[in-house]
Amino acid sequence: TVALWCYGAANILPVNPTIFDGGNATGARAINVHLPWSNGSVYWDCGGGNGNYDRIEKPADPAMYEGQWNHWAFTKNTTTGTMKIFLNGTLWHSGTGKTIPIDFQSLYLGGSADHSLSYFGLIDEFQVWDKELDESTIAAWMRKTVTPDHPDYAHLRAYYTFNDGTGNHAADSSPAHASAAIHLPNWIPTRGEHLYKNFSTANIRPNTTFLQGDLITSDQTTEVLDSVLNPQNQVLH
Repeated sequence: TVALWCYGAANILPVNPTIFDGGNATGARAINVHLPWSNGSVYWDCGGGNGNYDRIEKPADPAMYEGQWNHWAFTKNTTTGTMKIFLNGTLWHSGTGKTIPIDFQSLYLGGSADHSLSYFGLIDEFQVWDKELDESTIAAWMRKTVTPDHPDYAHLRAYYTFNDGTGNHAADSSPAHASAAIHLPNWIPTRGEHLYKNFSTANIRPNTTFLQGDLITSDQTTEVLDSVLNPQNQVLH
């Protein structure tokens, strides 16, 4: 299972991006997702050491991959031969007869291993599990920080919350504690209006008082200089 939150750039997608890509010992494709390809379809590839891989694909609506945060989870079970794609905690697509063993030795997030393809957007809460998570577990935990209370915590192999904020490495919150090197992408905080995780229900209500009468108001103007750094660009040749 590979799961993540992503926010695709609406002014760029769909093009030909790869959101994550992994290779076997010889570098041949073993795990890959196009989210989406230029035709608007999502492709989920997963294979093994001989460089062959199984694939499922399905056309997606723009709202599923751009302009808002969405949670995606990709699973494969070589025993049952099923590959599945979950969108926001619900099964979105599946395929059968997918029995090629899984064997990837490296994993690149935000682009392809050969740097020929990139992902245009934001990525958060990236997780890799060595077990096929079921729909109910994915839905129950997609908006939570993974802790040892997770029923499959022992199968968590990589977990990047991307809460570091600075630096060129992302800390791994899984039991493996294998930090990931970061090249070029920027750290971008999530605005409050876009928060999608770690919410809890409360019964607290605001203490509000309504007053009636004549009021005198005045306007004051305060000038504020707001500067935003442009993102870095990479030129490959």
